[in-house]
Amino acid sequence: MHALLRDIVGSHGLLIAGWSAQWDHALRDTLPGNYRPFYTSAWINPSPLKGDAREVAAALGARAFEATADEAFTRLADAVTAMRIRRARHPLTAAVIVDRIKRDLAGAQPAITAHDTFAAETGRAWKDSTRSTSPSSTSRTAARTTH
Repeated sequence: MHALLRDIVGSHGLLIAGWSAQWDHALRDTLPGNYRPFYTSAWINPSPLKGDAREVAAALGARAFEATADEAFTRLADAVTAMRIRRARHPLTAAVIVDRIKRDLAGAQPAITAHDTFAAETGRAWKDSTRSTSPSSTSRTAARTTH
């Protein structure tokens, strides 16, 4: 069970809500030594973090937010919905994508994430390029230039 916990902590971003870190010794001891800060961790708590929670948050480099879980997750859901409606572009820039792929290719593991990132970004670029050259926009442009 500890190996699974270490794997989960080392492979995922953390969004912690309302945990005191006082009673769950296994989790409290596992987080700082196994968390890889590829993602920024966040800690939602209705009051300022104290004691063990403050120490774990500092070790993770977590950003603390004072809010109830209901408030925080409602705001998060609203933000995700707004981004989906706007079809907001993922915040990865070309430079970040290149660095991520280089890092993936330099590792000892198969470069599956590099392939997935490349496939997703080229697919998104293709979709964006075909959207701007759709037949209806091309025919309108042609009609304007012939008159």
